[in-house]
Amino acid sequence: MSKPRVLVTGATGFLGPFVVAALQSQADVVTLARSGADLAADVAQPSALAAALAAAAPDLVIHLAAASR
Repeated sequence: MSKPRVLVTGATGFLGPFVVAALQSQADVVTLARSGADLAADVAQPSALAAALAAAAPDLVIHLAAASR
């Protein structure tokens, strides 16, 4: 059985690195963040998010991205 493909948004934030590390042995993990990830996109921009989802083609999304100031 193949591993599920999991897209983790907010992968470079507070929780992201821990979730990615925990998943890597069980899933094909694709990371998404504004920078420093497999895919770079701002999840607040619908067209950028749609393009990232199309590129990643995930089976599951773990959404950890948040707005901060």
